[in-house]
Amino acid sequence: EASGVSGIKYTIPVAFAGLSGDVPRWDDIRVEAGGRFFKLTDLVEVRKGKVEPSAYYRINGLSTISIRVLAAQSANQLVLAGKVKEKIETLRAELPRGFDIAVSYDKTVFIKEELQKIVLRIGLSLLLLLLFVWMVSRSRRYLGVIFLSMLANILIAFIFYHWLGVEIHIYSLAGITISLGIIIDNTIVMADHIRIGKGISVFRGVLAATLTTGGALVVVFFLDEQQQLQLVDFVYVILINLGVSQAISLFFIPALLDRFPLPRPAQNRGGKTKRRFVKGYRFYGNTIARLYRFRVWILLVALLGFGIPTFLLPANWNGENWYHQAYNATLGSENYNKNVRPVVDKALGGSLRLFPN
Repeated sequence: EASGVSGIKYTIPVAFAGLSGDVPRWDDIRVEAGGRFFKLTDLVEVRKGKVEPSAYYRINGLSTISIRVLAAQSANQLVLAGKVKEKIETLRAELPRGFDIAVSYDKTVFIKEELQKIVLRIGLSLLLLLLFVWMVSRSRRYLGVIFLSMLANILIAFIFYHWLGVEIHIYSLAGITISLGIIIDNTIVMADHIRIGKGISVFRGVLAATLTTGGALVVVFFLDEQQQLQLVDFVYVILINLGVSQAISLFFIPALLDRFPLPRPAQNRGGKTKRRFVKGYRFYGNTIARLYRFRVWILLVALLGFGIPTFLLPANWNGENWYHQAYNATLGSENYNKNVRPVVDKALGGSLRLFPN
């Protein structure tokens, strides 16, 4: 608070630059007026005063000070939350009687719950995938090859996470869960082709399929900056896992099968099995032939099922040109908007009509 010699209170904005210490030396502050410099204490009297509160915050009728603790971007929030809680307990023991510290909101509680859910999902996904492999192959050696390949893939991927600075959080863990299925798929395809004696010729197909999946994720880098911050680690995790899976498929699996070869599957099938295959192929061929005869109707049903966005047409089109007038006389007319539009939008909108806001 500053007051002049006339007793009128006023405010002077002062920038404290080049001053040392927590408390500024008011004699060192110079004020320019009329081309002359004055000491601040020559013009005003400086007094310490209590600032009137602009708002009150109470809990159970008691005055409360709200403190918000934010973590740095590179900080581990779970570790930091533990240190903050330890500091709170230390301060609580030193507070005078009648004072207390209470935590009103802790974001790390939600993070811990989500991490536990994701870890459980990763474990269940891994267990189910290996169970399906066992049910199909009924071979412990085959299951061991798949498990070792996937374990090597995950361990090598974590090295790249650390090297590239990928943060492990809820979204990145979700990316690990999603990529497990693709990793096992690449491993099974390569292992089966090597087992039947076709070598690594299928690697080009595996690489093409993986590049297609990775290319679909590139769209994330064209989103808004705020959305990228949430999804970029998710994309990096999947891309790293897919890239490592290619190296595992090309180098690790052939070496592993050379050390632990798998028996080739039986080539001779019984008569009943062959007849079942023939019936299945014949049914598939007849189904395709019937669908081809009604291809126009099938395409029409698919188009209407997806929807034609007639509901996005404006109620009227402002303008003075002939096409503005033609639109307002037909699709923008009062009769169309009241009587025809509700029916047309439902009939042609399809499932697409349910999604726009």
